[in-house]
Amino acid sequence: MRQPTALRAPNRARRGLVLLAASILVLAVVAQSAQAAKPPPDTTITSGPASLSNTPTATFTFTANGQGPTFACRLDGGATTACTSPKSYPGLAAGSHSFSVVASAGGLTDPSPAVANWAIDLTPPTAPSNLVGTTPT
Repeated sequence: MRQPTALRAPNRARRGLVLLAASILVLAVVAQSAQAAKPPPDTTITSGPASLSNTPTATFTFTANGQGPTFACRLDGGATTACTSPKSYPGLAAGSHSFSVVASAGGLTDPSPAVANWAIDLTPPTAPSNLVGTTPT
């Protein structure tokens, strides 16, 4: 026996809601799988000071793959701050220094920041002594 139209409509609506909920769940799983399959960005320092420098200013350029990466920089174990490339640090003291930068893109963060280590030597060289010249002939 067939149900009257008034009784069939709620069942259709219920089936429609079940199909809608199932579709949303499938889309969420697909989106999560796509996110998990996407690799995190890879941060690279493209230029910076030489490993031994006589300049109290250090300037770094860096990049990362991924769409629209943002960066966070850190100098000598200090606070990590948002930054853009190039990043300069003037007025550094003599001694060893460490710079690190990490990229984030698409909701993922590089698990291993790019790191540069260098030393600044501001001591001028000593003048040579006991120089002897000869008269040219």
